[in-house]
Amino acid sequence: MLHFEKILSRTEKVKTGKNLKSSIVSGLSLLANSVGVSIDKIVRETGVSLTSLLDNDARVSELGLHRLLTLIDKALPGKAGILELAKRIPPSLFGKEVALIFQASTLEQAMLLWANYYDLLSDSIEVELIDSKNHLAVRIHHPLDETDQGIGGDLALAVKYRFICDYFGAQAV
Repeated sequence: MLHFEKILSRTEKVKTGKNLKSSIVSGLSLLANSVGVSIDKIVRETGVSLTSLLDNDARVSELGLHRLLTLIDKALPGKAGILELAKRIPPSLFGKEVALIFQASTLEQAMLLWANYYDLLSDSIEVELIDSKNHLAVRIHHPLDETDQGIGGDLALAVKYRFICDYFGAQAV
């Protein structure tokens, strides 16, 4: 059984307007391109410059990610398309922050790390872990969820589920 007293929110977040690691958009852009979305269309419709797509240390607007997810959804219609995409996303897409989580020896430690340091990837997301006697619930909210009709949330949960199963085994879920 997992026990969480309280997840402390990180109050030192800096709101920059460019609050997402560009490596996430870059990797998803390559996956989008592999299903038929041109790089020109990605740059034009997301507002993320080609220079930013090539610089994994850059920070970009999260609106660009949500616009990209909408393009991917149109190329892979239906929720099955997003789930298919989740199977193809490597952990390296998220950089060193995910590598930190994979250093955890238990699922509890990994979830605590993820909840406390997710803002290194995105400073707009809210993550809450809720412990009950029999299971752990994760509540995720992002201000742009309505922009992409929840596609980003669906993709994020599917990727996290896959990473947990890959790293800790399906019995951990």
